[in-house]
Amino acid sequence: ASYLSLAANHSASRSLPANAAESQRTLPQPLQLRAQAVAPSSPVRSDMIECGLQPSETATDNQSDSDSAIVDLVTDVEHPDRLLRQMAACWSDEALTDVTLIAYADSGSDAAGSGSVQSTCLRIPAHKLVLSAGSDYFRAMFQGRMSEAAASEVALHEVEPEALRQCVSFLYTGTLQLGQDNVESLLSAACLLQIRAVIDAASQYLAKQLHASNCLGIGQFAALRNCSKLQQAASAFAVANFPSVLMHQEFLGLSIDELVALLDSDELRVANESVVFEAILKWCDSDLAQRRADFPRALQTVRLCRLPPDYLANRVESHPLVRDCAVCLRQVLQAYRHQLRPQLQLQHACPRPRLSTVGKLLLLGGVADTPLTEILAYDPFINKWCPAGQLDSPRLQFGVACLPDNRIIVVGGRDGLKTTSSVICANLSGSGGGPVAWTSLQSMNTHRHGLGVGILAGVVYAIGGHDGWSYLNTVERWDTGAKSWSYVSPMSLPRSTVGVAALHGRLYAVGGRDGSSCLKTVESFNPHSQRWSLCAPLLKRRGGAGVSALGDHIYAVGGHDAPSSNPSAKRFACVERYDPLTDQWTLLASLSSPREAAAVGALGSLLVVCGGYDGTTHCDCVDLYDPATARWSSGATLPSGRAGAAAVAFAAA
Repeated sequence: ASYLSLAANHSASRSLPANAAESQRTLPQPLQLRAQAVAPSSPVRSDMIECGLQPSETATDNQSDSDSAIVDLVTDVEHPDRLLRQMAACWSDEALTDVTLIAYADSGSDAAGSGSVQSTCLRIPAHKLVLSAGSDYFRAMFQGRMSEAAASEVALHEVEPEALRQCVSFLYTGTLQLGQDNVESLLSAACLLQIRAVIDAASQYLAKQLHASNCLGIGQFAALRNCSKLQQAASAFAVANFPSVLMHQEFLGLSIDELVALLDSDELRVANESVVFEAILKWCDSDLAQRRADFPRALQTVRLCRLPPDYLANRVESHPLVRDCAVCLRQVLQAYRHQLRPQLQLQHACPRPRLSTVGKLLLLGGVADTPLTEILAYDPFINKWCPAGQLDSPRLQFGVACLPDNRIIVVGGRDGLKTTSSVICANLSGSGGGPVAWTSLQSMNTHRHGLGVGILAGVVYAIGGHDGWSYLNTVERWDTGAKSWSYVSPMSLPRSTVGVAALHGRLYAVGGRDGSSCLKTVESFNPHSQRWSLCAPLLKRRGGAGVSALGDHIYAVGGHDAPSSNPSAKRFACVERYDPLTDQWTLLASLSSPREAAAVGALGSLLVVCGGYDGTTHCDCVDLYDPATARWSSGATLPSGRAGAAAVAFAAA
């Protein structure tokens, strides 16, 4: 009896003879096998035996002929490896081979000095079956109608001989040695022969070798061979390390198409757009005669409207390559127009800022189970929250703003019970999570929590809130010259948990609570006339809403329609946007979940909504709204949930 004879008996309708059953019990078991008892008329049993061939429990010597025949389906678990080793041995011995691959290599000029190129060839005997099984290229060659299908020799002119030999060896052995000397030739050969495992291995090897000095070259190499994963890895490395990349020779060797593709990326890591402009000048200057004509196209990758006005005038407009080109001057003029009258420009007139130039979003204080002092910084480039220091004391329901000198000012709030009028400021740009040197400024004239804070022309305004006894409509401004607070015109209504935003030279106070109800009214402050005027009301009453300006609009996010103590209070996921040109509010796509007291801030072209309270939990979720797509996406979650925090964007060091 043999393993095969057992399987052959499967077609018989009678049971195994007794002597066959006995032989089955005494078979040698040199291999690790899987055996399964099967009745021809029944499904395969799930119990698999891994310790050699075992007799079926149902097969007995006195089994009647009317019983179903029992056979064992056997799987040799070592068969694939053993077969591969035997095929490799046949290949090594050149046994049973049916095709010879011939690869040619140039060996330089002939000895006579005639200048003709001498070629040497490498002959590699192989088996068509093995080649076809491991290579899509050979499968198409040998199984199709190509002349090579019946040929005993096949010449390959586009692959290096040694690389071909190593690829064929891999098909037989499954092993490969990669190094700096052979990885490029192997990847080229594998791409031609369509051996996916070698392509992936070589691509991963090169991806580990990426450096500022070679990433552009590796990307070009990958593009030529259509290795999309390696090309993407090289491109991502180049944009993430651009300041270092442009210091190396490979940058100067880019074509205009490659340069534009690199500089157009939203992910290009630069401190500001001046880095991009200076990089273009460096590229052009390396071959000015040939590249002068490409300068207008390259300049389109610079987001000119994001440049400081003095740099735009003194460096960009005055440069000869710009000054002598009418197309370039029109681009500069458009940037000036956007900077002078942004509210009258179409949204697409100025490209969105790059992620690396928008700075970071600070999230300060708030409350979880207890009031917090922690400050976090969100980096959109890496989508991560990092520690950025501590407040001088726990605070929630306070106001925050970024001063023109990049200092952060924290105004009012409460520590859980006590309402404060204190004001502190610090430069958090280089704190890196370490101690923060807070400086106390003159306190406000009124204790306030639930206030809103905004900045117009460098002047800080503290608006509304609650002083611990009553709801406030009063407004104070910080005089940077006198370094003191003074009252300005009050709002028409008292408002606590009010949302405040500054847009196009005006302050907007949105919603809030007046002690009896949540408000849907909105009013704006004109600093020139020192007057408040009513605007179109919200579509919903909102207290505890997050409010921020982004682009040419104001956004009101979440909130509630009654205090949390009211059992019928509803929290909102809905979001509204205000257009000051039309004086209208419009409903947008909703948040991922209803919440109040979320911290909201604008960062670049995104609206960022952090945390909040959903009635049960202090949320740790972060939602990102992109007006260009009108969609929400999820950002990196907070390390811990919180509500009543404050968010503000600042220019990171």
